[in-house]
Amino acid sequence: MLKPDANEITAQLAELFVVSNSASEFCRNIVLNPTIGTCSIGTQLFIVNQDGKLGQLSSFGVAFVPPDQVLSISDDHPVARAIALDQEIKEVVRNPVTGEDAWLYVYPYRRPSNPVGACVMLKSRDYHVVLNPSIQKTLSLMGALWLEAVGIGPSLITKAASDIETITPRQTQVLALIAQQRTNKEIADELFLSESTIKQECVKIFRLLGVATRAAAANKANSFGIVPSRQLQRKGQGQSQSQSQKASSETTPPTQSLNHSINELLTSSNKDQKPLIAASSLTLLSP
Repeated sequence: MLKPDANEITAQLAELFVVSNSASEFCRNIVLNPTIGTCSIGTQLFIVNQDGKLGQLSSFGVAFVPPDQVLSISDDHPVARAIALDQEIKEVVRNPVTGEDAWLYVYPYRRPSNPVGACVMLKSRDYHVVLNPSIQKTLSLMGALWLEAVGIGPSLITKAASDIETITPRQTQVLALIAQQRTNKEIADELFLSESTIKQECVKIFRLLGVATRAAAANKANSFGIVPSRQLQRKGQGQSQSQSQKASSETTPPTQSLNHSINELLTSSNKDQKPLIAASSLTLLSP
């Protein structure tokens, strides 16, 4: 199988950053891309929270890191090591679904002053294009820029944390029960409230956390320490894996500045080469 060159990878990844308006869309686009997604069976996106924990933003396909596993940047784990060391990591691991060998690739996203997150790809075979350090740094900056553009970068993490602090004691109770995968009726019975009241509280919780699913709400609350990780256990064994891997982020569309910034990054990393992408191909529509 003929592998694409580094310039083609850089160009296609830049385009994916521009056309992806959310974490879930980016993960899906990565796996389904005919070049970057070759041999891919799953992708996950992580972000570094203010407390040093790694929040799982979204996934598509087979997830190497279980949705209920909480990682810290200091953990001895390939995802944590890639972010902490600011370097790509490749390891042979076990496919969590089939038990067969799989190849794990972790690509850190970093601003010059701080780590931002990482993209994790799981592949069915060793299919990797070696990139020189300059291109790696460009793609790392590009990823950090994109996370901020869609509203989930470090500049907004502090705001998210302050929003979570406004959750009421009752909402904290509801959120803890959501993390245990209780239904609205079961939560209502537990707290001696009406089911309609619980529905209203869920809407408020989702709005405060900036999520659209119950799994995402539990995951995000755990990342900020509201719900202990032990409460993220599954309620029974009959739940499908596709439910546990549901996308965990709903974000706002990228801003117009992303197009200009990506072009600057591509230009600075290829001063002696022709531009990798025509400027017209990176134009964003106003949201």
